[in-house]
Amino acid sequence: MEQNEECLEKLLEKPQENATIYSNIEEIKYSGKMDYIHVYNPSHKSKEEDKDMTHNISTDQNNLFTHMNKLYRCSDCAKSFARKDNLITHLRIHNNDKPYKCSLCDKSFVQKRYLIIHLNMHNNKKPFKCSVCNKSFGEKTSLNRHLHIHSNDKPFKCSVCNRSFIEKITLKSHMFTHSKEKPFKCSLCNKSFAYKITLNRHFKNHSNEKPFECTVCNKRFVESTILNRHLSVHSTEKHFECFICKKYFALKGNLNTHLRIHSNEKPYKCSVCNKSFVQKATLNRHLQIHSSEKTFKCTICNKTFALKGNLNTHLHTHSNEKPFKCSVCSKSFTEKTTLIIHLRVHSNEKPYKCSFCCKSYSHKCNLSRHLPVHSNDVPVK
Repeated sequence: MEQNEECLEKLLEKPQENATIYSNIEEIKYSGKMDYIHVYNPSHKSKEEDKDMTHNISTDQNNLFTHMNKLYRCSDCAKSFARKDNLITHLRIHNNDKPYKCSLCDKSFVQKRYLIIHLNMHNNKKPFKCSVCNKSFGEKTSLNRHLHIHSNDKPFKCSVCNRSFIEKITLKSHMFTHSKEKPFKCSLCNKSFAYKITLNRHFKNHSNEKPFECTVCNKRFVESTILNRHLSVHSTEKHFECFICKKYFALKGNLNTHLRIHSNEKPYKCSVCNKSFVQKATLNRHLQIHSSEKTFKCTICNKTFALKGNLNTHLHTHSNEKPFKCSVCSKSFTEKTTLIIHLRVHSNEKPYKCSFCCKSYSHKCNLSRHLPVHSNDVPVK
């Protein structure tokens, strides 16, 4: 430990330019990071190696700083880094400096590697393939995330409701549902968000920027992840089966949401009227009922809407466009949800079951109309 401190004292005497984060040895010791330090010990080196070390002071300094577990600390968010260049790259996020620009869609990135990954999206290049289901991905990290679907491994558990998640960042996002904290506010419509990345995504709704285009139907999207989810509409591959009604889904998330219909689980509760919902998106739409804000305006008839999705649906009434076509009877619909409900006519699927008499319905509204019949009855167990 004495040798560690001696080396650190020397490094602190001659710090790299603008890189002195810890002012003295005591501050580093207090931070609890001394245990991670790995330093050069002359007694373990030959004369030749000692000579090499003398000529590579800066290299040794970099290695020492790397092993010291992140000495470079961001003054904006207190995040720490092992290398100065990593801190400099990180600072671009706060300065909104994105020097790496895509020549195809004008999107810019903080790091070159993100640009390369983005270009793979335009080229439809997906070099990372899942060995279980043969699905391909543009990034190795995306493949690794996908593999959790097959293993059902969810190591990150919520301490409040015991819900588990595949990724730590998803858990962090989930925690905001308990705290209701939304520090990032839109300057255009005053809507608030838990994460800055969600706010940035929301801004694109105002600018109408949609750089990601579906190669099948030419529909455009704000993000590549939304495009990837959309592509499942065109795909016939559905690997995830509901063990109750044997319905198949292209995405596991869709299966999990579907299972709530059978369990009657509604985890998303309105803080105004206590009404509960199966999906968070449905809750968000419902909240607009309580809000008087209608920021999305139709350019044809000047009608205003609380949600952009409602505006887009409304626009079909002017164009008479019905893009969602039934594959059985060729009937077309304005909305995808209407098509899904219509398909139950052909499949005879009735997911909404009465808990009193076991009668089933294809539409939730039909079940709601039926329930008053049993106003004095006890539910069937």
